[in-house]
Amino acid sequence: MEICKGGDIFDKVLEYGNFDEEGALTIFIQIIRSVVYYQSLNIVHRDLKPENFLFQKNNDLDSLYIIDFGLARLFQPGIQHQWTKAGTAYYVAPEVLQGIYDNRCDIWSIGVILYVLLCGYPPFYGENEYEILQSIQKGKFDFDGPEWKNVSKMVKQLICHILQPKLQRKDLKTILIHPWVQKYVQKGEILLTKNHVNRWKQYHLIKQIGLLYLATQLDQSEILQIKNGFLYMNKNQSGILSKEEINFLDDEFQSLEYYQYISLCLEPAIYKCEKYQKLMFLYLSIDGRITTMSLRSIQIYFECDLDYQQFVSLF
Repeated sequence: MEICKGGDIFDKVLEYGNFDEEGALTIFIQIIRSVVYYQSLNIVHRDLKPENFLFQKNNDLDSLYIIDFGLARLFQPGIQHQWTKAGTAYYVAPEVLQGIYDNRCDIWSIGVILYVLLCGYPPFYGENEYEILQSIQKGKFDFDGPEWKNVSKMVKQLICHILQPKLQRKDLKTILIHPWVQKYVQKGEILLTKNHVNRWKQYHLIKQIGLLYLATQLDQSEILQIKNGFLYMNKNQSGILSKEEINFLDDEFQSLEYYQYISLCLEPAIYKCEKYQKLMFLYLSIDGRITTMSLRSIQIYFECDLDYQQFVSLF
């Protein structure tokens, strides 16, 4: 589990007032990727707001994590659900107030967040919660404040496309190919090769599990090049690489999730480091040994009995 010491988006808005387009886009693209990923699993968050996005580092906008799935629900694509009202007043979609809605409510919320990033205040407001919700239902907002003077028509257009009634609201795929969002897409170096995949197949299962865990624990600065390669290859920003995106995947790898990709690309210079080997061993072991019982505690069912030195020898 990552430690996030950089505060949340709301903290940054209070600190800076508002972001320029470059900063807002850096944050927004990460929000989009998060939403695309969890909605691909048929999950709707229902409480997206600046306070639910944390920065891992204080001075790094490109280190955002989404939190708080306490109001999340599973949804069926194309089905309108009769759910209770949920969310935070400023960011809640108008259809949520009617009690019948679907995953598109999250798209509305990210549109409100984008608006806030660029000007520092919400598009819908009032003296109290009732007035705020009335404003949301009317759906009228503007770009009249001085903060909008130097904001491009392109991003204003995107906001208008998102803050629409449910049936007219742009979907995530359309948002991802919007010209303003596409400005962020940069060419990355593709590090994964067929040799990496073949090498992985030769690894002991315990080594594979250890590397998968290590991939989740490494600082972003240590895997930045690998991460950029993944993002460049993942054209639909789903967080999962398909066979269409990696043509040398075989039946063993029908697809690759983000941390799987990271673990496959890790080089010995990283995972042979003593502190990381101890970190992996600590995760896999109980009382100084990796055993069948210790693996079961992390839901791995495999007969095993290794001490630390035997574990290190696998690498």
